[in-house]
Amino acid sequence: MAAQLVRKENVGSIFYRVTGLLRGNQMKWNQRPLWYDIYAMYPPLLDTGWNAKFPKEKEPVNSILYAEDVVRAEFYKKIRSLGAISVENLETISLSQFFVDIYSELETQNPKLEPQQLFDMAVKEVEKKGIELNIERNKVSEIKNSNSS
Repeated sequence: MAAQLVRKENVGSIFYRVTGLLRGNQMKWNQRPLWYDIYAMYPPLLDTGWNAKFPKEKEPVNSILYAEDVVRAEFYKKIRSLGAISVENLETISLSQFFVDIYSELETQNPKLEPQQLFDMAVKEVEKKGIELNIERNKVSEIKNSNSS
């Protein structure tokens, strides 16, 4: 009977099943999944079990975007090519994170400015530091200039 319950999805989440395997010595501690420690340290805010209540069709969904996500999305929309990003090198930050940091500094210094003005100021600050950004607006102006010739 117990074997039948363990195989059902509604008995518990995968986290609790893995926890049971670890406690019962069915799985060695060094064989635990990569996500296990992260899930244990930062459990979800809402219940993710089989009987979790999800919003209905017309109910509003909670936003999980951070303010920096909007800035980063705008950055990736306007920048054509960033090149390769090394995820193994922890000493350097990505260009988008560098841009978001500068944008955040400017936002705290100038809270009354519009987001587009802050974005343009951040682009100028990054370019002052010697990093050339290939922005889409340059491509659009090149197309307009070639059509008018």
